Amino acid sequence: MKKLMILSTPVAMAIAIFFIATSQGFAQNKVEKALAKANDNFLQAFNSGKMDAVKATYLESACSVPGPSAEICGSANIQKYFQTLYSEGFRFVDLKSNSISVTDSVAIDKGIWIASVDGKKISGTYLTQWKLVDGAWKIENESSNVSQSDVSSR
Repeated sequence: MKKLMILSTPVAMAIAIFFIATSQGFAQNKVEKALAKANDNFLQAFNSGKMDAVKATYLESACSVPGPSAEICGSANIQKYFQTLYSEGFRFVDLKSNSISVTDSVAIDKGIWIASVDGKKISGTYLTQWKLVDGAWKIENESSNVSQSDVSSR
């Protein structure tokens, strides 16, 4: 009986670890899908000029550091920034996550963005910190830049 208990303990632990790892994988996958949908909704809202929907993607206290611009804090100020970009003909083509790290209520999304301005494609990278608030993922902080080749060709 003692032998059986000694032998079964590692097996039980392995099974428990497997279920924990699997459930964490499912949680990661669920968050990745939610952020992909949120990024898609942002892209569609922005390209349609629906800046209220863009603003709703952000926490009220959110901060953004877009490229060479100064830090912009507050969802209303971020909305004004995006309205200016939209008015100047800027349109997103794609947002592609390269990696997402997740904890219980925070997700870090690193990726690339592609856009067009006056028919010219530009791109860059972004780093976005999402926060889970009342069951919805909202942007709390973000930073982005423009590809150096896009900057030097201007």
